[in-house]
Amino acid sequence: MEIRKGKIEDIKEIMNIIKTNIIDMESEDIHKWDNIYLRIASDINEQNLYVYIDKNVIKGFSTLNEFQDKAYESIKWKCNKGKNLIIHRLCVNAKYKGEGIVTALIKYAKKLGKDNNYESIRLDECKLYENNDYEKKGVVTSRKGEFFCIEKELNKNITIRQASIDDLHLVVKVEEICFPQTEAATRESLEQRINTFSTSFFVAEIDGKIIGFINGCVTNKTTIYDELYKDSSLHILDGNYQTIFGLDVIPEYRNQGIAAKLMYYMIKASKKAERKGVILACKEKLIHYYEKFGYVNKGISKSVHGGAEWYDMILEF
Repeated sequence: MEIRKGKIEDIKEIMNIIKTNIIDMESEDIHKWDNIYLRIASDINEQNLYVYIDKNVIKGFSTLNEFQDKAYESIKWKCNKGKNLIIHRLCVNAKYKGEGIVTALIKYAKKLGKDNNYESIRLDECKLYENNDYEKKGVVTSRKGEFFCIEKELNKNITIRQASIDDLHLVVKVEEICFPQTEAATRESLEQRINTFSTSFFVAEIDGKIIGFINGCVTNKTTIYDELYKDSSLHILDGNYQTIFGLDVIPEYRNQGIAAKLMYYMIKASKKAERKGVILACKEKLIHYYEKFGYVNKGISKSVHGGAEWYDMILEF
């Protein structure tokens, strides 16, 4: 099973799903879809349509984007400070109902939203989402009838703030959980970092509990060298490049967009401090992840930190 972006050659299969499901939807008194072919083609061209494929068969699909119908303006939404991801046209082939495809597509939307720093997910549906922690926020009326507007808040109660020495004990625990002993910073090293460059050491909290952090000194180099990890005195207060020594999130809070929030917070702080960019070293499997933030892979690093192979990444402002 996989979920991927739809392609133009998928349209015929998608339209066959829609034709069979319009009958099924109308039997449940749901009358929403018309002119659907043009919408599907547009969704695919804009790379907003995602298909659920199992054994080379498209069993369902959904469109995810930021477009909100004008009727949404009348709704008292809870999340209004950031971006909102909207679910449109979620449909599963009636032959495959009961296989958990709706749940899989909803989970995918949730992960996409968190990974891309969305504040919430919104849609105007009802029955499909009541068991997935979506809150009813109001009703919109269209020529096709009345529909509930529903919202799911992402990353509830997350606070990101500057670290203080009082956080040391919990920061050490998070580091020990997130990294193998050969790569984890020691208590002494973390203490030095907080004392030396707390203005680029940020923790993420949920309800007062530290669940992750990001940190790094400032340098004039464009790549990280191993001595930086060990010697906080190499920090250059007015240096050109912000480093990322560690991006930690404890396991139970991963895949919820928290690492992305920490990264965006550091990038924003670095721009405010008028740095020229941000640098980090990562393992090969994470290159694609950091490229999403705009980092460019400079190749294998000279760093041998922890006995691992690293790749130098740079984000230029």
